[in-house]
Formats: sequence, C-alpha cells, structure tokens
Amino acid sequence: MERLPQYAGVIQKIERRHIAVKICAVFLFAIVLGLTAYFSGAKTFNSAYVHVFMLFLAVNVYDVVVLDIGLFCHSKKLRIPGTEDMEQVYRDPWFHVIGGLKGILIGAVTALLSACIVQILSIVQ
Repeated sequence: MERLPQYAGVIQKIERRHIAVKICAVFLFAIVLGLTAYFSGAKTFNSAYVHVFMLFLAVNVYDVVVLDIGLFCHSKKLRIPGTEDMEQVYRDPWFHVIGGLKGILIGAVTALLSACIVQILSIVQ
C-alpha cells in the first residue's frame, strides 16, 4: 500500500500508540463480551468461547461482505480524502478479505479472553 508523503515522519510515532490502543480495546471488548456471554447463560469456558466468537464472526462477516466489498469497493464517495491514488487498493476485494481474516484472529483472541473471564466468574460463584 502506498503511504502519503505528508505523513512520512509521523507514521512510526503513531504506530506504537495505535497498537497499544488496539490491545486495550481487545481487553475492554473481552470484559464486556465476557460479561454479556455470562449473563446470557454461557457458564462454561466452551459455551462462552463459542458465544463470543460467533458474535465477533457475525459482525466481521457483515463488515467484509456488505460494507467493505458491497459498498466501499464500489463507491468513490466513501474514499478518505488524500488517498485518491490508492484506487486499486480500494477496489481490490482481497484487501478487504485479508483484513476480515485479521479481524477473525482478533475475535478468536478476544473470545479466548472472554471465556477465561466467564470461567473465573463461574468458579467464584
């Protein structure tokens, strides 16, 4: 993917913070989704993992198929200003599919952490 020259010196500084924000978000989602699974009736590790992973998978598949490929690939109105030279990347459905696969991996980790939270809550009670 091409980088914008006006951000050449800023990208590396922001990247560390960006990764830290994503890690914090994974833990926050794990807590929220773990509590959601627990209060929805998932009282075992396996049921909580499946519950949370299916939630993540459903949202991720919708995002990739409907939003990314269905809308974003085919609409120039949804482009980020300053990235007009990246038209080929925007229109490439595999770019969005690969992003979706990364999202599934993040969902698997989040579901694992959520299932651990549910397991701990089940032991405490």
